[in-house]
Amino acid sequence: LFFTVSTVITSAPAGRPVYHPVTLIELTAKSSLIISAYPSPAKPDDPCPSKLGMWQIHHVLKGDPGLAGKRIAITSHQNELIQSFKETKGASFSAELYREKTPELDSKTSILFLEPKKDGCIEFAAVGAQENPSSESVIASIVAGPTNCDLQLRAFRDLTEQLPHGCKEDSDCKAFAVHPNSCEGAIPLNRSTGEKLTGEWLAHLARIRNACGKTWSSQPACEMNLPPVRCRESRCRVGLPANVKREFNQVTWMASCAPHDAASVSIVFKTKGHEFPLISVNWWGEKKPKLDTVGTALLDSKFDPEEFSASFCPAIGKCVMFRSLRLKVSVKKADGSGDSEFDLTTFEGDHFQGSAPLPPPRPSHPLCG
Repeated sequence: LFFTVSTVITSAPAGRPVYHPVTLIELTAKSSLIISAYPSPAKPDDPCPSKLGMWQIHHVLKGDPGLAGKRIAITSHQNELIQSFKETKGASFSAELYREKTPELDSKTSILFLEPKKDGCIEFAAVGAQENPSSESVIASIVAGPTNCDLQLRAFRDLTEQLPHGCKEDSDCKAFAVHPNSCEGAIPLNRSTGEKLTGEWLAHLARIRNACGKTWSSQPACEMNLPPVRCRESRCRVGLPANVKREFNQVTWMASCAPHDAASVSIVFKTKGHEFPLISVNWWGEKKPKLDTVGTALLDSKFDPEEFSASFCPAIGKCVMFRSLRLKVSVKKADGSGDSEFDLTTFEGDHFQGSAPLPPPRPSHPLCG
């Protein structure tokens, strides 16, 4: 969307048209009518003769809402002029061009940017002024302006999907702090994305911040977190790259509560000196270890699927669930110290295993139930 190569043709000496960029934001602003519609073989509801085609309107994004459900004929004089110029190399003329393509006339729905003319006909606001339905939320957010935070955030999600996510190897990926709210964290994208985060993209971010600023003003200040990223199934994702190893050699454990308010034990594995990544286990039921009782507790997700919850978190707010887990906690002294071993596989296929000394449990007195 925002990185479409778009142009305007202006007057120039014969045979030499001049091209200037036009953005989606500019096209939306100049179009008096923007509709979601599909080509129709039926006769139009207006008398304008059509040299291009007729469209059945689903709904109106900008302009007269009373047109919803009607059929309209659309002309494209500018497209005809460009085709004529290419064939004859005739005299120069002025024409606006959003995309260098002819209108798509197949049966699928698209977004059309239009301009009613004095003769009563409706014409494309520019040559190639047609977008995919996936861009509808973005166009609606431009039409709305810096209002309605929820609408603007939906548009942001669709905008980020238009950015390059593909990859072949871990080094193709990078975490980009592109979210207008720094508390939301960075997004894993292809490194080439940096070349596209200018111009119209920045205008989109400014509009979203203006719409959501009042909502976000009450939240504490946040520092943008840049998580580790990697290439997984040809897409950049949050996760540990293959060349980053973690030993998970530090354990903390304490009394906690299960999701259903029963008493439980919380166990967290980290690498010394690092807050993330971490492996977190919340263990309840009869088999859970006793904080101050010598003994060994064994957990196997294959046999005890309803006795615990567990996740692997490569970064703050970025956690994935487990596929399988085996955990052994051996309390060897009355103060709760001992040894621990774990073997965990996530749904994304990551496999971690290791052992670490078990320190005395942290003081904790949760009120469960």
